[in-house]
Amino acid sequence: MFNLGPLEILLIFGIGLLVLGPRRLPEVAQYLGKFYGMIRKTTWELRQTLDQELLEEDRAERRAEAEKRREEFRAKRAAQRAAEPAPVEPEFGPAVAETTPEPDEEAS
Repeated sequence: MFNLGPLEILLIFGIGLLVLGPRRLPEVAQYLGKFYGMIRKTTWELRQTLDQELLEEDRAERRAEAEKRREEFRAKRAAQRAAEPAPVEPEFGPAVAETTPEPDEEAS
């Protein structure tokens, strides 16, 4: 995270030993370790919360988009059905019956 090599860590440890002394250095190191862990946990929780919120927002946008497309499709389909001519029913009436020959007439 901080890109510290072994020499930098030794230097920081040496300065801490000179400033704090051998008795307080472990206490301060323990405190800093706990503080660092607490910060990492808090940032992880914050990141998870933000990711969850973004995911829910994205899902809501996708649902709205899908519903919009669905409504557009339904409206387009209804307009196409309204524009189509009504199917024409064939007429089976006397005019058709008059043009077909009788079976008896064919034999003669």
